[in-house]
Amino acid sequence: MRSGFQTGYVRSRGSGARRDKNPIRRQRFPVYGDRIVRKKAGGSGDIIYIRIFIAAGARPAAPNIPGLESTPYMTSREALRRTELPKSMIVIGGGFIALELGFAYSAFGSDVTFLVRNRMLKNEDREIADEFERVFSENHRVLLHTDIQKVEYSNNTFLVDVVADGKPLRLESEALLVAAGIRPNTDLLGLENTDVQTDERGYIRVNEYLETSVPNVYALGDILGRYFYRHSVNFEGEFLFRTLYQEKKRSPIEYPPVPHAVFTHPQVAKVGKTEEELIAEKIDYISVKNPYSASATGMARLSDSGFIKLLAEKKTGRVLGAHAIGDEASNVIHLFILLMTMNGTVDDLLRMIYIHPSLPEIARNAARKAKELLQTN
Repeated sequence: MRSGFQTGYVRSRGSGARRDKNPIRRQRFPVYGDRIVRKKAGGSGDIIYIRIFIAAGARPAAPNIPGLESTPYMTSREALRRTELPKSMIVIGGGFIALELGFAYSAFGSDVTFLVRNRMLKNEDREIADEFERVFSENHRVLLHTDIQKVEYSNNTFLVDVVADGKPLRLESEALLVAAGIRPNTDLLGLENTDVQTDERGYIRVNEYLETSVPNVYALGDILGRYFYRHSVNFEGEFLFRTLYQEKKRSPIEYPPVPHAVFTHPQVAKVGKTEEELIAEKIDYISVKNPYSASATGMARLSDSGFIKLLAEKKTGRVLGAHAIGDEASNVIHLFILLMTMNGTVDDLLRMIYIHPSLPEIARNAARKAKELLQTN
């Protein structure tokens, strides 16, 4: 959406379907029940909006780097549409978008260098981030704690001046991918013409029903600034469809533990709290780790890295967080997603029979360690 408040296809009395490109003007439209009504522009008849759903998402945001805007750099959008493989690429960013796309280009054969201002996956549990940096850096060129001074483009080549760990460097590459942040698309919707409220970052404010400050106007997905995953907006969309059209009953949304994964090598997956969050919230907990190598399938795979980390409440044994790094981490974590959705405990993990040899045995072994630790505390 590039201009106005795009409302999609709406039904006009006696005129079939049309696309309305006009913004919803403040204090101009009468509301009857759950219908927002206004006159057709330049003609007779009413256009009736039963409900409006804003799912306009977010877009890449480039950092303020001297010279960058005058170069043909790529964001995630261009990187996903590119049809020619560059011989070399510089990636600016250390989050999951930068890492996944940079890893993919590297796997296809590009010589990729990652420039990270602070550290990679900084929002993950610290031990997971440490292990990821160690393993990932063994197979990729990664410059951490990097200050980018300037970007130039000359003779089909990007020139990037950086200071990495106090040392000045000039890097060259055929392609440059910038994946260092996003911004909501609210500034493209004409919301200043409406009573739809946004927060200080520009994300849309909603209540417990995902309803905005305008009745019968809802929002979901990245534009809320809550979660930035396809599976989370799927959950929100299913919630709205169920409550508004199937049950037709006003109910608040209740998010279960929202997981995520990073699809690189190694894979990373998480659900629930990090250890740093538990410390900050002063929750009494226990923490255990079990390496991939301490399992039959891990030994068969000759695993020399990766582990599962389990965080549980000390008093009850309830699982508060689970983290995985290694082969198929995005699959292994589903055991914990279900467990935490059901408010499960370490004991619940140990009631199962696990197929041998399989990766979930790593989770069982972590649960055994947690059980021992809970019994001694």
